[in-house]
Amino acid sequence: MEDERRHRRIDRTFRGLTPSVVRTAEPAEFGRTVCDRLVDRGLYDSARFWTVERSGGALTLRARVDDGRDRGSTDATGERGRLAEIAKSAVRTTELECNREASDHRPDAADGGRPNTDGRSFAAVPLTFARTVHGVLGLSTSHPDAFDRFEADSLEELGTAIASALAAGERDSETGARQTNEVPGQSFGEDRADRREQQQKLDRLDSINDVIRDITQNLVDASTRAEIERVVCQSLVDTDRYRFVWIGRPDYESETVAPTAWSDAGAEYLEETDISIDDTETAKGPTGRAITTRQIQVTQNILEDPDYRPWRERARRYGYRSTAAIPLVHGDTLYGVLNLYAAEPRAFDDAERELLSELGETIPYAIDTIQTKERYQSFVDDVFDSSGVGIVILDDTFHVAWVNQAVLRYFGIEREKTVGRDGRRLVSDRLKHAFAEPEAFADRVVATYADNATTQEFECRVEPGPNRERRHLLHQSQPIESGFYEGGRLELYYDVTERKRRERELREKNDRLESFASMLAHELRNPVTIGQIYSQQLPNETDSEAVEYVAEAFDRIEEMIDVMLVLTRRREAVGERSSVRLAEVVREAWEDVEAPEATLAVDVDRSIQADETYVRHLFRNLLENAVEHGGSGVTVTVGGLPSGFYVADDGPGIPPEGRDAVFEAGYTTAAGQGGTGLGLAFVRELTDVYGWKCALTDSASGGARFEFTNVEQEAGTN
Repeated sequence: MEDERRHRRIDRTFRGLTPSVVRTAEPAEFGRTVCDRLVDRGLYDSARFWTVERSGGALTLRARVDDGRDRGSTDATGERGRLAEIAKSAVRTTELECNREASDHRPDAADGGRPNTDGRSFAAVPLTFARTVHGVLGLSTSHPDAFDRFEADSLEELGTAIASALAAGERDSETGARQTNEVPGQSFGEDRADRREQQQKLDRLDSINDVIRDITQNLVDASTRAEIERVVCQSLVDTDRYRFVWIGRPDYESETVAPTAWSDAGAEYLEETDISIDDTETAKGPTGRAITTRQIQVTQNILEDPDYRPWRERARRYGYRSTAAIPLVHGDTLYGVLNLYAAEPRAFDDAERELLSELGETIPYAIDTIQTKERYQSFVDDVFDSSGVGIVILDDTFHVAWVNQAVLRYFGIEREKTVGRDGRRLVSDRLKHAFAEPEAFADRVVATYADNATTQEFECRVEPGPNRERRHLLHQSQPIESGFYEGGRLELYYDVTERKRRERELREKNDRLESFASMLAHELRNPVTIGQIYSQQLPNETDSEAVEYVAEAFDRIEEMIDVMLVLTRRREAVGERSSVRLAEVVREAWEDVEAPEATLAVDVDRSIQADETYVRHLFRNLLENAVEHGGSGVTVTVGGLPSGFYVADDGPGIPPEGRDAVFEAGYTTAAGQGGTGLGLAFVRELTDVYGWKCALTDSASGGARFEFTNVEQEAGTN
């Protein structure tokens, strides 16, 4: 995991560094830029930047940056230390040199067998371009797994980009020097024509050098491969040095070269030109050979070169007399071929071919960088852009790196005006104004940027406005602890508008139901009370059994009213709590249960704080449920628990998959015997109101056991 995190940091840092290198003019300046960035990002403890003198190959230290930590008196990274020695070796071998044993504190033969006491690993990166070492980048780090294969490959790519910039600077210096010095061994009078030819050559190289510099700058700013190819073609033609420029890619299925970009001038030439990559005559030209050899190929005289016969007459009509094909290769990948046509024969001398070869290395590097970014962006878009959850990704400087379509829709904003902006300013200047409480929203979100170790969650409401609707959102955010945007922040916005609507409707329904239940209870209690009173005043000669049935019916109706109020009004329906002795209430409830053959065992001696009426209802419902499902001869036991009580029977029990359903209102297996399905629903609601915990499990005999815990008990009771 640590290696992967370091690899991602290396990739992000190096790719972000390359544009800075290309834009910088002086070696000392971009040497300082490179070293500063690599050390500041915590990848390396020290960085050194040397240039190589053309005469003698001596190293000149241009930049030196350390992380500021005390490493003792040993100058292991100084000009005469270990890193300088490795740098000299890199110049000799033109290959990246690493000493990874340093982190193990092991002696090194090149160091006279002396142990490396500061515990660091070293690497020297030769800055090689067009087979010339222009400088060395030296690095040291205490990371135990530094300079593995991935890191070495990445450093070599970075070295190529730096070397390209160094080479461009050296060309500028050489061109200026040549223009101010005479050619040795010649006088002004001896060979004026040669001097004029030499000056023209220098002017031509200077012009090419300028256009390559401009192209390099444009490559940094380009956003697509097509834009890179178009800029290269048109820029080269605009110098008037070349009559026509185009880029083609090999199509291995059809075995032809397909043009992908071309300059405006001469575009008709391509319509009549067929180039193949097979064994036929149309594969023997410079373009086909460049694809095969992956080296620059030149036809210095189109009218005389026999390999150019298939296109000679066409080239004659368009005024082309020489041509060069430069393969665009990065790593192991051929990205295409750059083709240039000049109006004079023998236009491509050694110096010009060297410049074009360097351009041929810069172009595919830029294409690879853009394609890597496009692949990553495409992956992110495919996975997250269709999500209904709004996603904002902030980088480690809290600038917006990416947003998906849901965020744009929720806030009525545009992607091009959002990505790249500072997150703090985006929230304060734009986003907060979409919310019902703008300042509260801004303060809470921006606060996490100052303390990126925290997670956050809160609900907020977006008000309607241009390109947005009213929405209720759940905001969640957290730090990004790994991956490409490590050190940044992830913000999510869940649309909870529908949930809020359902909650509001449910509250309104519950309010209406509670109002109706209260009204119904009030309307029923009066006639029930009257009926109970008059049933007690009936003459003695009235059938006593009938009177008992009437009285029980009225009592049952009153109980149902109580149950209905608990189910609808919950806590408001329960009166003040008082001391309730469980054993007494259980026996009273058992008297109301018609089960002459059933047995009740009471093994609890404690008092609880509750409303006695509702506790009696609870026990009556549990006892009736036991008799209903356990049979007429069932035995029901009520016993104590450390923090409550239980009711168990020896009936058939309730299977685990059906235990949740029995508590639902309306659930009954005795509808034909007058069951309402409210009994156990009342039990669950009453336990919730009192804050008890209710669990349904198996009894010791395999029947049902209802356990009630977290029950408020009176002190001194067991």
